[in-house]
Amino acid sequence: DDLIVMVNGMGATPLSELNIVAKYVAEYMDKNDKTVAQWLVGDYMTALDMQGFSLTLVPNSEAILTAINTPTSSHYFN
Repeated sequence: DDLIVMVNGMGATPLSELNIVAKYVAEYMDKNDKTVAQWLVGDYMTALDMQGFSLTLVPNSEAILTAINTPTSSHYFN
C-alpha cells in the first residue's frame, strides 16, 4: 500500500514542527506496514498565518506522482 503523504502548514507553524509531525506519521506507517512513495512537507495551502497543519494521505498512482512532480510556474507549489 504505497501512499503519498502531505503535511501542509497553515502558515505560522515552523517547518521544524511540520517535520516532527512527518516523523510521527512515518513511525505510524512503519508500524502498519505502509510505504510512502513521496513526502510533501511545507506550506502549500496556508490560512492567513494560522497555526496548525493539515495531513493528506493519497493512494499512490503514476498519474498523481506525475502531476505532483511536473514543473509549474506557480509561486505556491514548486
